[in-house]
Amino acid sequence: GVQNHHDLASHHDSMADLIQAVNEPNCRAMFDAWTPALHGVDIAAAARRMAPLTCHTTVADYQLRARFHYQPNAVNFLEQKAWTQAVPMGEGFIDYRGFLSALAEGGYSGGVAYEMCSPLLGGGVVENLDRYARRFLAWMKETGCA
Repeated sequence: GVQNHHDLASHHDSMADLIQAVNEPNCRAMFDAWTPALHGVDIAAAARRMAPLTCHTTVADYQLRARFHYQPNAVNFLEQKAWTQAVPMGEGFIDYRGFLSALAEGGYSGGVAYEMCSPLLGGGVVENLDRYARRFLAWMKETGCA
C-alpha cells in the first residue's frame, strides 16, 4: 500500500491519481486522516473520495501547538506553522468519527490500526503507552467502530 505521508501524493486527489495511474490490484491507498486534516481540507469528503481505493487506514490523534521564531531585529516573534503533539484518541483536533464514517459510506470495510509513531504527551514509558492503547480501544467502542 501507499501511505499519504510523503510529498508525491499527500493530497487525496494526487493520491487517487497515483493509484489509478499505477492501476495494479496490489497498489492501494493506506489512507489516513492526519494528512488531510493538516492540509485543512474536508476530511470526510477526502475519505469518501479515497474509500474505493483504500486497503488500510491508521489513526492517531494530535493537538496543534503554536510555534514562533524570535526576530532580534524586530524585537518580536514571527509565527510559524504549528507543530503537532500526539495525544490520546478523542483529545485532538482530527474528526475521526466523520473520517471513519465517510470511509465506510464510500465502501471501505477494512481494519483500523492505531499508531504511536510520534512523541506522546506523557512520554514513552510502558505505562503511558498502555494508557494510550487502552484509550484507543475504549474510543473505538464509544464511536461504534469496534
